[in-house]
Amino acid sequence: MIHGDDKGLVLPPKVALIQAVVIPVTRTHSEACAAVTSALEATNNRSEGGLKRLLEAAHSLLRSLEAAGIHSEVDLKRLSQALAAADAGLEFADIHSEVDPKRLYEACAAAALALQAVDIRTEVDQLGDIPVSGKIAHWMRKGVPLIVLVNGAELDPVGVVRRNDKKKKVFPKSDLARGARLLLDSMHDDMLRFARKKRDECVKEVHTWEDFEFALNNRKLVLAPWCDEADVAKEIKDRTYGAAKIFCTPFDQPELPLGTPCFASGKLARTWSYWSR
Repeated sequence: MIHGDDKGLVLPPKVALIQAVVIPVTRTHSEACAAVTSALEATNNRSEGGLKRLLEAAHSLLRSLEAAGIHSEVDLKRLSQALAAADAGLEFADIHSEVDPKRLYEACAAAALALQAVDIRTEVDQLGDIPVSGKIAHWMRKGVPLIVLVNGAELDPVGVVRRNDKKKKVFPKSDLARGARLLLDSMHDDMLRFARKKRDECVKEVHTWEDFEFALNNRKLVLAPWCDEADVAKEIKDRTYGAAKIFCTPFDQPELPLGTPCFASGKLARTWSYWSR
C-alpha cells in the first residue's frame, strides 16, 4: 500500500490537513527506563525472539526491584505502547520528569510558530497526560507526515520523524524550519516515486487476446491497442464474463504504429487504453 500501513494512514504532505505535530517529550531518568529502551531498540522488528528478549529484560528488572524490597509488576500494556515508539526509532519516554511544564510547552509553541512561518501546517499536541508513546501512535494512525519531538530534558535539539519510513532526524531549534521543509519535500518525492514504481510494476502491455486474458487473470493493469468502439467494449466484457472493463484512456498516448490492430476485434486500432478486472 502507498497511503497506509499497519500503523494507519500515510498521507502525502501536500494533501495532509496537518503536516506536522509538535509533541512535548519528557523523559524519566531512572535506570529501569533506560534498560527498557535498550531492549526495545534491540527488538524493533517485533520478531518472536525479539519479544521474548524484551519480556526477559522486563522480568529481569522486576526481579532486581523485588530484591530491593520494592513490590513491582510488568505492565504489558505499557510495553506494547513502548513498542510503538521503538517502531518509530524513538527512545521510550514517559511523563515523569523534573522539567518545568510551562517551559516545555513554551518551547513546543515556539517550534510550531517556526514551522508555520515557512507555511507548514502545524499543531501542538493537546492529548493531555498520557504516555508519549501513546501520543506518537495516535498521530501516526492519522497519517501526519512529520512528528516533531521537543525533548523535555534539553529542549534543544529537536527530533523529527517522517511518517512514511519512520526515519528520525535531529535539528537544532535554529534550523528546525528549514530541516522540516526539506523533509516534507523529500517525503513527497519518495512517496511519488514509490507509487509510480508500484504502478509500473502492475502494468502489462499486450497486443493479442490471449496475452490480454493471461495478464487480466494475473490481476495486471493491461495496456492494449483498441479500436475505441462501444460494441467491442461490450463484447470484451461478455467474453470475460463481466470481469474486464475499460479503466481509462491515457492523455499521454504511447506511439501507435500505423496499421496496429485492436487486440480484441482485429480492426484498426485508434488508441491505447487501460483495462482491468
